[in-house]
Amino acid sequence: MLSIRSILFSRSAAPAGRTCNSLRRGSLISKFGALISTRFRCVRGNARLAELGIEHARLIIGKADDLSQFADRSFDVVFTDAVLCLIGPDKIGKVISEMKRISQRALVFVELHSSGVRRDPTGLGVFTRDGWVRDYRKLLSRFFSDDSITFKKIPADVWPEGRWKDYGSLITVML
Repeated sequence: MLSIRSILFSRSAAPAGRTCNSLRRGSLISKFGALISTRFRCVRGNARLAELGIEHARLIIGKADDLSQFADRSFDVVFTDAVLCLIGPDKIGKVISEMKRISQRALVFVELHSSGVRRDPTGLGVFTRDGWVRDYRKLLSRFFSDDSITFKKIPADVWPEGRWKDYGSLITVML
Protein backbone atom coordinates (compact mmCIF):
# COMPACT_ATOMS: atom_id res chain seq x y z
CA MET A 1 0.00 0.00 0.00
CA LEU A 2 1.30 3.45 -0.90
CA SER A 3 1.45 5.92 1.92
CA ILE A 4 -0.99 8.61 0.85
CA ARG A 5 -2.40 10.82 3.58
CA SER A 6 -5.61 12.56 2.55
CA ILE A 7 -8.34 14.69 4.04
CA LEU A 8 -11.89 15.21 2.78
CA PHE A 9 -13.88 18.36 3.45
CA SER A 10 -17.55 17.46 3.35
CA ARG A 11 -20.72 19.37 4.19
CA SER A 12 -22.12 16.30 5.92
CA ALA A 13 -20.93 13.01 7.32
CA ALA A 14 -22.67 10.94 4.61
CA PRO A 15 -20.11 11.51 1.81
CA ALA A 16 -17.28 11.09 4.31
CA GLY A 17 -18.88 7.85 5.47
CA ARG A 18 -19.18 6.52 1.92
CA THR A 19 -15.57 7.41 1.26
CA CYS A 20 -14.39 5.81 4.50
CA ASN A 21 -16.47 2.71 3.78
CA SER A 22 -14.87 2.37 0.34
CA LEU A 23 -11.47 2.53 2.05
CA ARG A 24 -12.38 -0.63 3.92
CA ARG A 25 -12.34 -2.57 0.65
CA GLY A 26 -8.73 -1.70 -0.03
CA SER A 27 -7.19 1.48 -1.23
CA LEU A 28 -3.99 3.31 -1.99
CA ILE A 29 -4.78 5.60 0.91
CA SER A 30 -3.00 4.68 4.12
CA LYS A 31 -4.33 7.48 6.29
CA PHE A 32 -7.61 9.29 5.77
CA GLY A 33 -9.31 12.08 7.67
CA ALA A 34 -12.54 13.96 7.10
CA LEU A 35 -13.30 17.38 8.49
CA ILE A 36 -16.87 17.50 9.83
CA SER A 37 -18.45 20.65 11.27
CA THR A 38 -20.54 19.17 14.11
CA ARG A 39 -19.45 17.21 17.18
CA PHE A 40 -22.45 14.85 16.99
CA ARG A 41 -21.70 13.76 13.42
CA CYS A 42 -18.02 13.41 14.19
CA VAL A 43 -18.54 11.21 17.27
CA ARG A 44 -21.16 9.09 15.49
CA GLY A 45 -19.00 8.74 12.39
CA ASN A 46 -15.90 7.70 14.34
CA ALA A 47 -17.97 5.10 16.21
CA ARG A 48 -19.13 3.70 12.86
CA LEU A 49 -15.54 3.55 11.57
CA ALA A 50 -14.57 1.58 14.68
CA GLU A 51 -17.51 -0.82 14.12
CA LEU A 52 -16.31 -1.41 10.57
CA GLY A 53 -12.75 -2.00 11.72
CA ILE A 54 -11.37 0.93 9.72
CA GLU A 55 -8.30 1.98 11.65
CA HIS A 56 -6.61 4.26 9.14
CA ALA A 57 -9.46 6.81 8.97
CA ARG A 58 -10.96 9.27 11.41
CA LEU A 59 -13.37 12.18 11.39
CA ILE A 60 -12.17 15.49 12.79
CA ILE A 61 -14.27 18.42 14.02
CA GLY A 62 -13.46 21.62 12.20
CA LYS A 63 -14.35 24.23 9.63
CA ALA A 64 -12.82 24.82 6.23
CA ASP A 65 -12.01 28.45 7.05
CA ASP A 66 -9.93 27.51 10.11
CA LEU A 67 -7.32 24.86 9.35
CA SER A 68 -4.90 26.00 12.04
CA GLN A 69 -5.05 22.55 13.68
CA PHE A 70 -3.05 21.17 10.73
CA ALA A 71 0.63 21.77 10.07
CA ASP A 72 1.95 22.84 6.67
CA ARG A 73 1.94 19.98 4.13
CA SER A 74 0.12 17.63 6.56
CA PHE A 75 -1.71 15.80 3.77
CA ASP A 76 -0.75 14.53 0.35
CA VAL A 77 -4.21 15.18 -1.11
CA VAL A 78 -7.02 17.50 0.01
CA PHE A 79 -10.52 16.68 -1.30
CA THR A 80 -13.75 18.69 -1.17
CA ASP A 81 -17.19 17.28 -1.80
CA ALA A 82 -19.63 20.16 -2.41
CA VAL A 83 -18.08 22.34 0.29
CA LEU A 84 -16.62 25.33 -1.53
CA CYS A 85 -20.05 26.05 -3.02
CA LEU A 86 -21.15 26.86 0.55
CA ILE A 87 -18.27 29.27 1.28
CA GLY A 88 -19.04 32.94 0.64
CA PRO A 89 -16.84 35.30 -1.38
CA ASP A 90 -15.54 36.87 1.82
CA LYS A 91 -13.85 33.60 2.89
CA ILE A 92 -13.19 31.59 -0.30
CA GLY A 93 -9.69 32.99 -0.85
CA LYS A 94 -8.62 32.16 2.71
CA VAL A 95 -10.07 28.64 2.45
CA ILE A 96 -8.22 27.86 -0.80
CA SER A 97 -5.01 29.36 0.55
CA GLU A 98 -5.24 27.20 3.68
CA MET A 99 -6.02 24.05 1.66
CA LYS A 100 -2.96 24.76 -0.46
CA ARG A 101 -0.88 25.21 2.72
CA ILE A 102 -1.83 21.82 4.22
CA SER A 103 -1.48 19.83 0.97
CA GLN A 104 1.72 18.40 -0.52
CA ARG A 105 0.63 16.88 -3.84
CA ALA A 106 -2.86 17.80 -4.98
CA LEU A 107 -6.21 19.42 -4.34
CA VAL A 108 -9.32 17.68 -5.72
CA PHE A 109 -12.59 19.59 -5.70
CA VAL A 110 -16.11 18.42 -6.59
CA GLU A 111 -17.81 21.78 -6.99
CA LEU A 112 -20.13 23.95 -9.10
CA HIS A 113 -17.96 25.40 -11.91
CA SER A 114 -18.82 27.45 -14.95
CA SER A 115 -16.32 29.21 -17.19
CA GLY A 116 -17.31 32.80 -17.74
CA VAL A 117 -20.12 32.93 -15.18
CA ARG A 118 -22.12 36.07 -15.94
CA ARG A 119 -21.96 38.73 -13.23
CA ASP A 120 -18.80 37.09 -11.86
CA PRO A 121 -15.74 38.78 -13.36
CA THR A 122 -13.57 37.90 -10.32
CA GLY A 123 -14.36 34.19 -9.95
CA LEU A 124 -15.76 34.78 -6.46
CA GLY A 125 -19.13 33.40 -7.49
CA VAL A 126 -22.79 33.89 -8.15
CA PHE A 127 -25.11 32.56 -5.45
CA THR A 128 -27.82 30.05 -6.45
CA ARG A 129 -30.17 27.81 -4.47
CA ASP A 130 -27.52 25.06 -4.70
CA GLY A 131 -24.69 27.28 -3.55
CA TRP A 132 -22.01 29.42 -5.15
CA VAL A 133 -21.35 28.75 -8.85
CA ARG A 134 -17.84 29.97 -9.60
CA ASP A 135 -15.42 30.29 -12.44
CA TYR A 136 -12.74 28.22 -10.72
CA ARG A 137 -10.29 28.83 -13.57
CA LYS A 138 -10.29 32.54 -12.66
CA LEU A 139 -10.36 31.96 -8.92
CA LEU A 140 -7.68 29.27 -8.76
CA SER A 141 -5.33 31.15 -11.13
CA ARG A 142 -4.72 33.51 -8.19
CA PHE A 143 -3.08 30.64 -6.29
CA PHE A 144 -1.79 28.16 -8.92
CA SER A 145 -0.36 28.11 -12.43
CA ASP A 146 -2.98 27.48 -15.12
CA ASP A 147 -1.19 24.36 -16.38
CA SER A 148 -1.56 22.69 -12.96
CA ILE A 149 -5.39 22.91 -13.01
CA THR A 150 -7.68 20.46 -14.86
CA PHE A 151 -11.45 20.34 -15.15
CA LYS A 152 -13.75 17.43 -15.88
CA LYS A 153 -17.52 17.85 -16.13
CA ILE A 154 -19.46 15.42 -13.94
CA PRO A 155 -22.01 13.64 -16.17
CA ALA A 156 -25.60 14.77 -15.50
CA ASP A 157 -26.71 11.20 -14.75
CA VAL A 158 -24.14 10.96 -11.93
CA TRP A 159 -25.49 14.01 -10.09
CA PRO A 160 -28.83 15.00 -11.69
CA GLU A 161 -30.14 17.22 -8.87
CA GLY A 162 -30.33 21.00 -9.09
CA ARG A 163 -27.51 22.89 -10.75
CA TRP A 164 -25.13 19.93 -10.37
CA LYS A 165 -26.29 18.48 -13.70
CA ASP A 166 -25.21 21.72 -15.41
CA TYR A 167 -22.22 22.85 -13.38
CA GLY A 168 -20.95 19.87 -11.37
CA SER A 169 -17.23 19.49 -12.02
CA LEU A 170 -14.21 17.56 -10.83
CA ILE A 171 -11.39 20.08 -10.49
CA THR A 172 -7.84 18.86 -9.87
CA VAL A 173 -4.84 20.99 -8.94
CA MET A 174 -1.45 19.29 -9.02
CA LEU A 175 1.09 20.92 -6.71
